[in-house]
Parts: sequence; C-alpha cells; structure tokens
Amino acid sequence: MSVTLLPETLHRLFGVRMESLVDKILPLESVVTGPLLDKLQVIAPSPVGDTFQCIEKVFEPHWKSAVGEDSMPTIHGWISSLAQRAAFSELGIGVRQLQRKLKQLTGQSQRDLQIYARTEKAMICLADLNEDSPVELADLAAEAGFSDQSHMGREIRRVSGMSPGQLEALMRTDEAFWFYRLLRSGLQGHSNFA
Repeated sequence: MSVTLLPETLHRLFGVRMESLVDKILPLESVVTGPLLDKLQVIAPSPVGDTFQCIEKVFEPHWKSAVGEDSMPTIHGWISSLAQRAAFSELGIGVRQLQRKLKQLTGQSQRDLQIYARTEKAMICLADLNEDSPVELADLAAEAGFSDQSHMGREIRRVSGMSPGQLEALMRTDEAFWFYRLLRSGLQGHSNFA
C-alpha cells in the first residue's frame, strides 16, 4: 500500500518544508520525527486487511486539526490556497515576488504549477465523460483551459509522457494504469472549479 500526500498537507501534518524535498524519495524516518512517526511506524506490521483502517485511525485526528474546512480536493485548489497565503504574507508584494514565494513554498515554478493544474482539469473532464462515448479532444482542451487541442497535447505529453488519446485509452484498459483509474474515480464530480 502507498499513501501520497500533497506537499502542503505534508507541511501541515508534519511541519516539513517542501523546498528541501523536491524531486527526492526519502524514508519517512529521515523526514518526520516525534509521536506521529511512532504511530505511523506501528502501521507497517499490521495485517494486510487492517492496514487501511490503521492509516485512517492514525491520520484522522491530525488531518482534521491540520487541514480544517478550507482544504480543496484538487491541485488547482492547493495552488490557489498557496498563492493566497503567499500574497498575504507581505505587504505590497509584487507579481514577481509572488512567483518567487510560490517557488520557495513548492519547489516548482508558477508555469509548471499551472501546467499541472490544467492537466488535472483535463483529467477531471475525461473522468466526467461517459466511458462509452468518444472523446472530443478539441472540446476537452477548451473546457480544461488550454488554448487549443495541440496545446493540451503538448502539456499532457510533458506531464505524462503520452498523448491525451494514448493516456485515455490506457487509463481505461491497462492494469499498469490503475492509479489513473483511481484518480479518475476520485476526481469525478470535481469539475466545477475555476
């Protein structure tokens, strides 16, 4: 089993600064300390059927207190909350200073964050489509905020390494793309974000 947390969530739960962790895979023990680490380490030896319940039991109280009511379920929402936090962190902050602050908070440029948000929107639009209907990529591109179909294709290829059509077909059929199917099911119904 694998648990993935957004950088902002990792910061809220564990107090970890993300700029030092960009593009790294580290064992939990080298990043987190204290009583929460002790609780998380107890999960590993749990019987397979109980692992998910153990994770929920450990995370739920911390999650509720750390995330609160303002959490948003998408990368777009996460970026928006970060931008808002960065904008209010100093008086008279300019656009370029805001971009630097976002880079400091996330380790990613504003351009890359926007690419991820638009790609996520395209995947949400794909998830909301009926699986039996053909995908109209031009309409999908317009709805997801791309300038045209080829713009969407370039950015999705940059993020996933595949064309939108290839990605969509593999998401439906290939077992290796189970994570995308899980993501699709989790994102269905979240298409109404600006």
